[in-house]
Amino acid sequence: MIALKQFTSNDGNYSWFDVLLEDGDLVTDAGLESAVVLSLFLDRRAENDDVIDGDDKRGWWADGIDGDGDLIGSRLWQLSRAKTRADVLPLAEEFAEEALEWMLEDGVAKSVTATAERIGQSTLKLTIMIQRPEGGPWSRAWEIQLDGI
Repeated sequence: MIALKQFTSNDGNYSWFDVLLEDGDLVTDAGLESAVVLSLFLDRRAENDDVIDGDDKRGWWADGIDGDGDLIGSRLWQLSRAKTRADVLPLAEEFAEEALEWMLEDGVAKSVTATAERIGQSTLKLTIMIQRPEGGPWSRAWEIQLDGI
């Protein structure tokens, strides 16, 4: 999988993810870190009862043709304008755990826990704890270190 790296602005006010290049080639990783980043930061389609601005439910185009019911990404995008509301923290935790549910279903992780906290008035910090399963086919993916997500 193509490696994604988190970068932070010099003033620390915002961050972004980008692909890495080394000697003109794309850098790859074992897939776990990039899979977690994509799961959290791609936009999952809004559910019918979600309250959103406008009528764009977003979502990954292939979810409609996938056939197995899996949805890619998270609904964290729905919280971008609501960081100061009291109900945002449990929603952020729910949306993050929902986005990473596939790791439990596929046996990649034994447990996934998200903890949200507010930093100042407009920043939400999300801590993701992923417990490694005992053995199994995903042991190579766990050779990487998940820092800074």
